[in-house]
Amino acid sequence: MANIFSIHIDGLKTESEMNLREHWGKRDRRRKEQQKAVYFSWRQTAFGRSLPKLPVVVKLTRFGPRLLDSDNNVSSFKHVRDTVAALLKVDDGDVSKIQFEYDQRIDSDYGVAILVEGK
Repeated sequence: MANIFSIHIDGLKTESEMNLREHWGKRDRRRKEQQKAVYFSWRQTAFGRSLPKLPVVVKLTRFGPRLLDSDNNVSSFKHVRDTVAALLKVDDGDVSKIQFEYDQRIDSDYGVAILVEGK
């Protein structure tokens, strides 16, 4: 059984929704776009591979032209986090089975890296 699983999704833009004042439809389209990108990248990368057994630590890294402050970085991953937990068939609030860590890097292009590691 694999102990580490990782994917990198180029072009996926995550941003904090805490302070955004926008139409609900725009927010919903962004949610669907993020969920779809994570789902299909995950399925393509995981095909024929074994995933780490629970409990796991999931490290989410945001790439973008500027850094967000720590609470906005965490909130920018809401839909990504929900999708990863669903793909692992676990509630994202169950800390006995899944723990999340967050990071970010400056890059000229947007992207997201997901690293799943068995404990």
